[in-house]
Amino acid sequence: MATNNDWLPTSHEALYDKGLQTKSYAEGHLGDIGAGKTAEWINSDFKVKWQDFANAFLAWQNPSQRTPQKVAALREKEYAFKTAYREFYRYVKNNPVVTDEMLVAMGFPPHSDNKPTPAPVPTSYPIAKIDIGTVSRLTVHYADSATGKKGKPQGVAGAVIHWAILPAPPTDYAELFHSVLNTNSPLVLDFAEEERDRIAYFRLAWQNVRGEKGAYGEIVSARIP
Repeated sequence: MATNNDWLPTSHEALYDKGLQTKSYAEGHLGDIGAGKTAEWINSDFKVKWQDFANAFLAWQNPSQRTPQKVAALREKEYAFKTAYREFYRYVKNNPVVTDEMLVAMGFPPHSDNKPTPAPVPTSYPIAKIDIGTVSRLTVHYADSATGKKGKPQGVAGAVIHWAILPAPPTDYAELFHSVLNTNSPLVLDFAEEERDRIAYFRLAWQNVRGEKGAYGEIVSARIP
């Protein structure tokens, strides 16, 4: 039997991915999961602590720029976010209008028996195609490798997309230090004027509703128009 804290990841990367999943769902379904002061708390305190943690994580994630100050900041912001995250889970778990399906979509166990969702680890991966038709913008479209369809496989929360602007193709996956869980294709990225004509590299994998990733597809790249 799973315990109430089994849903909370222990690694920084997994916590970031799961927090992004929860935050993305909350933004789109605030009226379904909260009302009054609860909605106000979700929209302010929880999201603020999530963003503080996300900023600290992204600053820490690049190994070549990791400093003791960034490590300390990540620990501080992560602790504050975990406290708010547990409070968020306690609320939605005990909210009678929140269904098992909604809990799973947020990255939490269903409240029926608190066991993990049976969603399997993805066996396929997203195939990316990058649109460069708009100045200073890259639009990352992706489809499932097994079906060729744009829709996500069953039990998949979204595509984990790692990317970075680099002077040469990456020799270490850690170089792709930007990371986002995108729940629906496409992902749109806008760039500054000084980033035009530089090359961005991308690596994608499906992530299920339990935060488990499948295989990654090949790295793809595009020159920023």
